[in-house]
Amino acid sequence: MRTMNKNGERFKLVRVSFPVYEEIARRGVFGESVDQVMRRVFGLAEDDFRQRFDRRRKLKAVVAGK
Repeated sequence: MRTMNKNGERFKLVRVSFPVYEEIARRGVFGESVDQVMRRVFGLAEDDFRQRFDRRRKLKAVVAGK
């Protein structure tokens, strides 16, 4: 099943068992999405979409620029 968010980013729905989800949560850092954890674990680059549209990055960049 394919879905899109309001920004047009495509997602694939994946079902995982509770033990797998617990392991993802264990490896995650507070505030990270499941996607971010999996990308880090698998050694994948951060998605260009997230780099361009993540509001939190923009806010961090503005705060750091002061």
